Amino acid sequence: EIIDLQGVAFGARPLAVCLERGLLHRAVHVWLCDPRTGALLLRKCGRQRPKWPGLWVPSCHSEVLCYGSTADPTTGPHTAELSLTSAQRALQEQLGLERAGPDVEQW
Repeated sequence: EIIDLQGVAFGARPLAVCLERGLLHRAVHVWLCDPRTGALLLRKCGRQRPKWPGLWVPSCHSEVLCYGSTADPTTGPHTAELSLTSAQRALQEQLGLERAGPDVEQW
């Protein structure tokens, strides 16, 4: 989902196109922490990744997926998944977690 500088969605493009053209796009970052110890689970990206090669990143992250368009396919409008749904999908796909713990915060 492509957004403008105010965060308003106005279209959809594949991630590769967003990165190539420098387009802002919706994404979710999930940070897993242990509140007892303050420990934070981070991952290090491989050097060949298109985003953040070789850098430490959140526990998992993903772009918000879009599901088609009801108008012009190049501009939308379109339907996008909810951020929480994106985060849950990322947890399952990247870390194998079926659901987050009981203390999920969304902001």
